This record gives sequence, C-alpha cells and structure tokens, in this order.
Amino acid sequence: MITNDYIMRLVKQLGDAIRRIAGMRDKKKYVQAHEAVGDACDELLGHQPHFLDVLNPASTARMLGRWFKIKAYASLVETDAEIYAHEGNLERAQELYRRALEVFLEGIDRGGRGDRDLRKIIARMVRKVPSGRLSPAHQRMVRELKN
Repeated sequence: MITNDYIMRLVKQLGDAIRRIAGMRDKKKYVQAHEAVGDACDELLGHQPHFLDVLNPASTARMLGRWFKIKAYASLVETDAEIYAHEGNLERAQELYRRALEVFLEGIDRGGRGDRDLRKIIARMVRKVPSGRLSPAHQRMVRELKN
C-alpha cells in the first residue's frame, strides 16, 4: 500500500533533485546534469530512463501507474529538455518538451485530474510545445483542458 508519507518523501526528493540538476545546468555542467536526471529517474521511480523513453506516452503512464510517478517522470523529462535548451540543442529540447507534455496528458485519468496544479503545468508546457507537434489525440486533450 502506498502511503501519503511515501508520496511526500518522493515529492521532496524530486524537488531536491531538480534543484540540484538546475544548479549543474546553470554552471554549464551539462553532462553531469543529464546523468543526474537519469539517476533521479532510476532512484525515485525504480526505472532506468532509457527504458521508459522508448515507450509511447500512454505506455509510459501505464507502466508508472500512479499520477505522482507520472508527474515525477514528466517533470524529469522537462528538466532534461531545459538542459538541452541551455546547451543550444533546441531540436532535442523540443522533442523532450513534447514528450513531457504528452506524458502529463496521459496521466490525467490516472489521478492527475485531482492535482490542483494540473492546469498550471499544462499551460506552462503548452507554451513550450507548438500544438502542431502533438498527436491529434493530445491536441484534443489540451483543448478539453482549456474549456
């Protein structure tokens, strides 16, 4: 059984990891920052990121199962995208922003709907991803959330 204490610890550890990674990114320690994203994914979620990255967004959400894990993974993907953007690799950053948004969207019916931050997360991500880059199903999900 997953307890509230477990979820709160995961949220705290995720926040700590993202702050650490942002510090590396800001110091232009890009290789270490990318590695730290992978390490956080493995340590917090119990999955190697390359395993999750090959799955489509719906399969990733199913594999992770619960909203708090889906949100953690998508947040780490978004963090990795930001590192690539700082490096100047905007094409890779866009791919990862799109993946993060699509995984967030796939998590809506896995507990995400109850997250009071969901609309802010989606609004932030939509600014980073042109709607034409999303699948038609994900475009529809974004439209529905805006209404």
